[in-house]
Amino acid sequence: MTFLQIYLYANISILFFWMFYRIFLRNVKHFQAGRFYILSALPGSLAIPFLQNGISGFIKSHETIVNSSLYNFIYLTTTNGYSGEQILNPIFSIDFLSVVKTFILIGAIASSAWIILSHIRINQLIKKSRLLNSE
Repeated sequence: MTFLQIYLYANISILFFWMFYRIFLRNVKHFQAGRFYILSALPGSLAIPFLQNGISGFIKSHETIVNSSLYNFIYLTTTNGYSGEQILNPIFSIDFLSVVKTFILIGAIASSAWIILSHIRINQLIKKSRLLNSE
């Protein structure tokens, strides 16, 4: 399993954990339970891609089917090694992996900029605020 697959599976599981929290646990008054859920969701979402019977098991079984001898017999072994298909070199091709990496990089830059701007706004609020005496 590649790093990109692990990254995508972890992000998808974080999304599902977040949706479950927003739907069911947002308005619950047991704050310790909600805190525990949030703190355990992140390590749990990182562990999900490494489970053997999860999504990675499905991908491995699909690869096994594609590389089976029946597939090789039908598509790769023909008379004189010619399958009847002419393979053309495409003029323009898009590398899917590069596109996904670009979107991940754009998302990381955008979220980092959002966090930095939020910290700047909070610091400006703190500097503009007045201290009230509690007497």
